Amino acid sequence: MSDPKPSQPRRRLSAQAHLILLVAALLVPLVAFAGVLALRVATAEQTRLEQETQSRARAIAADIDRDLAGLMATLQTVATSTSLVERDFEAFYNRALVVRGFLGVDVVLRDLDGQQIVNTRLPWGTPPPRTPMASDQQVRETRLPTVSNVFTGVVATRALYALIAPVFGATGEVDYLLSLSIPTSRLLPIIEQGPDSDWVVGIGDRAGVYLARSARHEEFTGRPGLPGFLAAATGEAGIFRGTSADGRPVLVGYARSRIAGWLIAANIPLAVVAAPVTRSLQALAALGALALALSLALAFAFGRRFTLSLTALVS
Repeated sequence: MSDPKPSQPRRRLSAQAHLILLVAALLVPLVAFAGVLALRVATAEQTRLEQETQSRARAIAADIDRDLAGLMATLQTVATSTSLVERDFEAFYNRALVVRGFLGVDVVLRDLDGQQIVNTRLPWGTPPPRTPMASDQQVRETRLPTVSNVFTGVVATRALYALIAPVFGATGEVDYLLSLSIPTSRLLPIIEQGPDSDWVVGIGDRAGVYLARSARHEEFTGRPGLPGFLAAATGEAGIFRGTSADGRPVLVGYARSRIAGWLIAANIPLAVVAAPVTRSLQALAALGALALALSLALAFAFGRRFTLSLTALVS
């Protein structure tokens, strides 16, 4: 029988290789810890942006309500004008011009059939049109002021909304309907976001039609809103992901006006929301690769010198 072959001696790692492995073993947990920390910071920033969408919509809704409340108070005060009680419509027209001067909106007085009697957009004596509105019946029945949806003015020929209040006669019955006729552009200073902002804010009326939009307002005002937004924004406030009018995936926060019931939606591209996480991952990958390369290079250099010194010592 032939003798068995002697077993091959195991190849042992050199001191240089051991040093490289030691550096790698120390470096990997540090890079992993830095990665977890960076991701947590990025996730916190992402969560902040998500919360900001709703808080921004709520803040704008509150600003709109403050503006509507101020206009409503003025409208109700004008509705008690002595000239209306006395049916002196020319005197009321002159007072309405003063109101238009400091409010910047037009005043319209109509009878219960919608026939205009006073319209500050027209010179006194010009025959005004008949303009019944969908909200008229509500005002007559509730005897309370209300805010209309968006409509195109017959005289102004542009997108408007109106605040409508009842005018009571001597018997306590509703005799007339008094309105403030307001261009939708009045809402722009409330919702503007700045030329370089990633945010877009839109306002829709109770029928889902755009009143105003912080970007490309003239293109959108009076147009139906985005079906996806309207289907998702069913509550009083919330957050959802959708697709903008530009076709971009966006994160949307919404709230509703307490006075008008309008929908206020603030959206920001999902790419902006995800940017903190993306930047953190990219920075971590670059930092980890750089740290690993430098550490291994140093370990290789020191390991080589250590091996040469050890070889010289034992030889």
